[in-house]
Amino acid sequence: MKTKKQKAEFLFSEIGNIDDSFVAETLAPIYTQTNTRRITFRRLAAAAACVVVAAFLLFTVVIPAYRSFTGSSDRPGLIETLGSASKTASVQSVSDIDFFGKPCVVWQTEPDGEYSVVTVSVSQLASLSECCGDGSRYGGEEVPAGIWLLAGDGTCVTPYLASSAGNVGFNELFEYSPEITPSAGFVDRLSAFIGG
Repeated sequence: MKTKKQKAEFLFSEIGNIDDSFVAETLAPIYTQTNTRRITFRRLAAAAACVVVAAFLLFTVVIPAYRSFTGSSDRPGLIETLGSASKTASVQSVSDIDFFGKPCVVWQTEPDGEYSVVTVSVSQLASLSECCGDGSRYGGEEVPAGIWLLAGDGTCVTPYLASSAGNVGFNELFEYSPEITPSAGFVDRLSAFIGG
């Protein structure tokens, strides 16, 4: 029976007798046609996935947001809707706002200009409020100086801010920096309600 030391010496002597060509062959990388195809296929799959994600974002976020403000689709954008509504008889120009009167939509086209006010029903206000806070991320489009929905109980919100308790004003038309672009549904409903 061999001891551990004898077994180790035998193993090392046998390893030393291995031909160098076998060692070189073992250390050389093996590239097969399958491995090359896999690498290429993975890169193509990653590139295709990037294209799909970019197209999705383009068609679901960027283009609808652009169209809702510029009016470049068949329907007018928010600025066009407010501009054409200002010419109707139901819109009043006022310098003071009644926060505890009837529900209404208030907007300003110029920062220091008069307010345009149109009274809406409670159901119309609820319909507009459903769309408030919906929309895509704001992308720097032209916006009116301000637009607010007044509930008649002193509270007001704007469609340019995400829905949250911190984005509700009380008894004042607060200044804001747009966070979101109002949805096309909001613009369509507003146009129908105020006659824009």
